[in-house]
Amino acid sequence: MACSLFDKSINRVLFDNCGIDDEEFAAILQGLAKLNDFKSIIYKQNTFNEMSMENIIPLFHKKLPNHLEELRIIDCKIPYKVSEELVNEIVFKSQLTKLALVKANLNSTTFSHLVTFFKQSLHLCEIDLTWCEVQQSSWLPFFEVLKDNKKLTYLNLACNRLFDNTNQEQTQTQMEQLVIFIKRNPSLVHVNLQNCDLDEGKLRMIGGCLRKSHAMRAIHLCGNPGINEGLIKWMKGRIHAKPDEKENKIEQGYKSELGKFEIKNRKDNTFQEAVQLRNIMQNKTIGS
Repeated sequence: MACSLFDKSINRVLFDNCGIDDEEFAAILQGLAKLNDFKSIIYKQNTFNEMSMENIIPLFHKKLPNHLEELRIIDCKIPYKVSEELVNEIVFKSQLTKLALVKANLNSTTFSHLVTFFKQSLHLCEIDLTWCEVQQSSWLPFFEVLKDNKKLTYLNLACNRLFDNTNQEQTQTQMEQLVIFIKRNPSLVHVNLQNCDLDEGKLRMIGGCLRKSHAMRAIHLCGNPGINEGLIKWMKGRIHAKPDEKENKIEQGYKSELGKFEIKNRKDNTFQEAVQLRNIMQNKTIGS
C-alpha cells in the first residue's frame, strides 16, 4: 500500500542488513511491482527465499521503458535452488543493465546460465560477481565471452579464484582474454580484481594494456600477492587521465565525478553522490 502512494517518486530501494525475512520481502516486492517506473533493487544481508523469488518475477516481466534496470543481491541468505531459479528468470525474462550477485550460492550450472545471459544481453553494462565460490573451470567460458564484450563499464570479480595456476597454458589464455577485454572495450571505466590471487606477472600483463584503455579511470588490485609499491607507481603512470583530473586511483579510494568531492570509502557512493549533487543544486538555486 505504501508503495502505491508514492508511485511517481520511488524508483529505487536499498535494504542493507535490515533483518528482512522472506515473507516480508515478498510483500515489499508485491508493492514494488505495482509502481509504473520502478528501476532498482539493492538487497544486502537479508533473506531471499521462495516467496521472494515468486514475487520478483513480475518485475522481470515488465517491458521497456518501465523495466527493472538494476538488481543487486549481496551476501543474502539464499538457497542454491532459489539462486538457480533467480538466474533462470534473469536469463530469460529480464532486461537488466546492472547486476550484482555477491556470495549468492551460485553453483557451476547456475554460473554457466549466467554466462549465457552475459553473452546475449543487449543492455548489461555493470556486473558484480564478487565471491562467487565456483570452481576455477567455471571461469573459462566467462573469459571467452568477456574478451568480445564492448559494452561493460564496470566489472567486479573480487575475491574469486579465477585461474588454475597448475595449468599454465589455460591461465595464459585467460589472461590474454582479459587483456583483450581491457584494451578493446571503449566503454570500460572501472575494474575490481582485489583478492584474486594474481601474481606480479599477471599484474604486469594487466598494467601493460592500460595505455590502450582510454576510458579506464579506476582499477582495484589490492590483496593480490604480486602487488607492491613499485608496481603501483608504474601502473599509475600507465592509466589514462582526463586533462582536468588530478589523479587516477589505482589501489584505493575513489575520485568523485562531481569533481569537488573525494570519497575514500566507496561503500554507498551512489547515495552519497546523489545527496552531494542535490546540495550543489540547492546552493546554486539559493545563490541565484
